[in-house]
Amino acid sequence: MRKSYPTKDRYSYGYAGLEWTLGSSSKPSLEWVNPVAMMYDELYDEALRKEVAALKGRVTNVENAVNDLKKDSDGDGVADQFDKCPNTPAGTVVDGSGCAIVFPKAAEATPTASADAYSNIQFEFDSSVLRTSSYPVLDATSADLRASGAKVELDGFASSEGTAAHNLALSKDRANSVKTYLVNSGVDAKKIKVKAYGETMPIADNSTEEGRVLNRRVQFKK
Repeated sequence: MRKSYPTKDRYSYGYAGLEWTLGSSSKPSLEWVNPVAMMYDELYDEALRKEVAALKGRVTNVENAVNDLKKDSDGDGVADQFDKCPNTPAGTVVDGSGCAIVFPKAAEATPTASADAYSNIQFEFDSSVLRTSSYPVLDATSADLRASGAKVELDGFASSEGTAAHNLALSKDRANSVKTYLVNSGVDAKKIKVKAYGETMPIADNSTEEGRVLNRRVQFKK
């Protein structure tokens, strides 16, 4: 058996509550006020406009101060306010205070004087071994010969100690020592001629040690 239900029920609803606003009663409720529109309305207030203008002035002053801090008139990377050496030339390397850094100059290599080239090469007693003190003269001579392509004659000599035959051989060995040095430094061997004179043609007195030292030599002849 089908059960029937009543179809003419009636329903109704009722609400009750309280509402209050916090803050000043002079401010309208935001429920029905456009805040952006209200802000523009408030700008019509003279005092508020002055306050906004003063705020803009302070912001402008801050911006100007920042721009002044960044200002670099000479472009050296140091702001004018901290630049102790203004108007440095473009490209100058400066320190943190804006002053040019003076770098120590590199020591320049002393060029071998041309007067050193072709000077006599001296030897120890009864020796054909080159002295290290002779290297600068030999280097200068080598540089000149390589640059000019000139030919040179090496004349070997000895002091008067020992036999004439021994001194002749010794003087030749001395000239060949100089030739070997020059060839090893790049001089063409074909442009070097060697002659030996032994104890002949001294340039100083062989009776003194000072004179004999000067006679133990190789001379250059161009």
